[in-house]
Amino acid sequence: MVAAFRITVNSEKMQKLLRDRGQKLRSEVELSLVELGVIGRSTARKFAPSAFGFLRNSIDYVQSGLRMTLTAGASYAAYVNFGTRPHWTPVNALDEWAKRRGLDDGAKHAVRFSIAHKGTKANPFWSRTTLFLQLGARKYMEAAVQRALRGTA
Repeated sequence: MVAAFRITVNSEKMQKLLRDRGQKLRSEVELSLVELGVIGRSTARKFAPSAFGFLRNSIDYVQSGLRMTLTAGASYAAYVNFGTRPHWTPVNALDEWAKRRGLDDGAKHAVRFSIAHKGTKANPFWSRTTLFLQLGARKYMEAAVQRALRGTA
């Protein structure tokens, strides 16, 4: 499961401005979406836990036209963000994790047993990132409109 956050500029007001001001406004909005993508990627990587770095490194964005999509490509990103219900992990799933922490087999099996009975606790790195972006997106879009309007008289 890939976690994604998408910003799509689709309001009537913005569409009218695009028709009236044309390419200048579109260029400014696209630039703001790239800025939001860079900020979103950096923020998500900062908030994401890093046992091996794969989750952090899987976070990236794509901007195309009036759409920016921020994704976490690691297959387990949603499980980290939301946590899991109790389940048995495969016996060898914790080998590398335990080795990096200097844990012996007994401790590794205790962690496995804990996951089987409690699940894993949520680490809402993605939820924090999307909230952060939602709060900043309006500011960036308003700045784009102002830059476009400044360029026309």
